[in-house]
Amino acid sequence: MKTRAILLGLVFLVIGAVGLLYLVFPSSGPREGPSDAPPVSRSTDERAASGKASDPGPAEEVSTARDRGAISGRVLLESPREPIAGAHVAAVGEDATSYAAEALTDGEGRYELSGLAAGRYRVSAWRGHLTMRQIPRGCEWIDVASGARMEGIDLILRAGGILTGSVVDELTGRPIAAATVRVRQARFAATDAEGRFRLEGMRAGVVEVSACAGRFASRTLQVGIDPGAVSSILIGLSPGGVIEGVVTMPTGEPAVGAGVSSWSLSRSFSVQTKTNGVGRYRLDGIPFFAGQATVYAWLGVSRERLHLRPFLHGRRGAHLARSPAQTH
Repeated sequence: MKTRAILLGLVFLVIGAVGLLYLVFPSSGPREGPSDAPPVSRSTDERAASGKASDPGPAEEVSTARDRGAISGRVLLESPREPIAGAHVAAVGEDATSYAAEALTDGEGRYELSGLAAGRYRVSAWRGHLTMRQIPRGCEWIDVASGARMEGIDLILRAGGILTGSVVDELTGRPIAAATVRVRQARFAATDAEGRFRLEGMRAGVVEVSACAGRFASRTLQVGIDPGAVSSILIGLSPGGVIEGVVTMPTGEPAVGAGVSSWSLSRSFSVQTKTNGVGRYRLDGIPFFAGQATVYAWLGVSRERLHLRPFLHGRRGAHLARSPAQTH
């Protein structure tokens, strides 16, 4: 009996030791892990039934990418003809108020502006004082078809200048942050918290500089740019009003996507926009003054432009009052 008790105790001791080893080293026992079997694929209907949206398939992503075009080439110094690394390149669409695409050149001066929707673009390049050489009239625009790649568009830079300045409230002198500064509808800059801006690569000569911001009236000034120099300008903006209305086709239908602009004869201001899906437009930042503000509209038809009559209650001009005004 005593021997049997000793053997039974040894058996329990061994069983306990084995259990202790399994707890301390679980890898020695069976464990759950990735199966060698291929994952089960769930159908679109099953994913929809589970309440989880399905991710867009590769075909959808490829289709979207194919609809976008690109412009590529090199940026070169005029003399000697060498590639320029680190140059800024930007594309601007017709009647745009910002860049459609931007890029920096690589060590060989190469660039690519991708993700462009079908349309016409003006391409600019600059680095420091260097600016683009004058492009012959009629060659400024590049037509990009849906999904097309326009290659070999080389840009030549020569000596230019730099424009810096500030945009302030003309009544209080306080800086205006996030104001948009535009030159030739091809170069844009936004003011910082102190109202300051900087535009590199300006072409030498007299240029028109426009600034606009929120409830302020747009203003356009002229400034001279000297090669290799930094020119400065202070732009004061005053409170402005609004002109809004509708543009229609000769048939009476709304002119969707028509360009609309307004300016003064003195060119002290110029604002523009596009009509929405029902032909309506809104021009912000119109200066308060006694008189008429001319409103002009057009709709692109191939390379030509069809002039339309913007109207609200049938009048072409708009008299501005001391409150947001409408055509009437």
